[in-house]
Amino acid sequence: MLFSLSAILIFVFFFELLRIKYDFLYNLTREYEKKKFAAYFYYTLAIFLITIFFDKEACFSAVLCSNLGDGVAGIVKRFTNKDLGSFLMFTSSLLVSITFLPLFPSFAACLVSTIVERVEKIGKFFIEDNFSVPVSAAVTYTTTYFLTN
Repeated sequence: MLFSLSAILIFVFFFELLRIKYDFLYNLTREYEKKKFAAYFYYTLAIFLITIFFDKEACFSAVLCSNLGDGVAGIVKRFTNKDLGSFLMFTSSLLVSITFLPLFPSFAACLVSTIVERVEKIGKFFIEDNFSVPVSAAVTYTTTYFLTN
């Protein structure tokens, strides 16, 4: 598994370097990603790191919060507003998470990742939520699980 993730991460890294240098797939990237690494690179990096450093339950929580929760939030925000998107990110992630994982660590991971998703900038620096959401979910899940068991 680690070998496969490493190979994917290396491929994505070099693909992004070439995409930025030679401007290919220019029409498929979002405007703010045209001259920087695209969101999927940060997500791949986050999942790679989480898989190495956390147990499978924390990995599941991270993937759930980022794929389901952040995905739902992104779609809803396009048609309504951020508040509804964040609420649905939290509730959709939590409802699925508590089906498979303990309640309190799930609740904490979903809540923290939803709050982190709302942070777009710290000072002059933009925050890449495709990295921060899964990492915050994994860290929060693990910490909360450790403190409550």
